[in-house]
Amino acid sequence: MKINFQLLYVLACVLIPHTGEAQDNALDAQVIQSFFDLALTGQESYKQLGELCKIGPRLSGSEGSIKALDWSAELMERYGADRVFRQACKVPHWERGAPEQAMILLDNRSINLSAVANGGSIATPKSGLTSKVIEIDGLESMDE
Repeated sequence: MKINFQLLYVLACVLIPHTGEAQDNALDAQVIQSFFDLALTGQESYKQLGELCKIGPRLSGSEGSIKALDWSAELMERYGADRVFRQACKVPHWERGAPEQAMILLDNRSINLSAVANGGSIATPKSGLTSKVIEIDGLESMDE
C-alpha cells in the first residue's frame, strides 16, 4: 500500500482546527510519530534494506556505490518524488594493485615476502626501498 505522507499531513492540518502554536507542535509531533510507527511496524523498510544489501559493498567511488546511487534514485522516483537530484561530488578512490615483492636480506641469503599497501599509501619508487629491520619486544620498546 503506497501512502502519500505529504497529502496525509496536509489533510491533517486542514481537518484539525487551528488552536495555537503549542497545539500545532503537538499535531506535528503526532503526525511525525505516525510516520515513525508506520516505518517501524511495516515491512517495506526491511525489504528496501534487503535490496540494498544485495548490491554488495559500496565503498565510495566503487562500482557498488554507483549501483546503490542508481537504486536509491529509482526508489525515490517509484515513491513519487517530483524531482530526484544527484549531486556530483569528488570522493577519493583507491584500488589495491598487485602484491609487491619484499625481501629480508640476511648476510648471504634473502627471504622473499609478499607486501600490500594500505589504502591511500604512496607508491614505492621503481628502484625499491632499503631499510634496516628494527626488532621490538613489545609496545613499550616502540617509545625508545
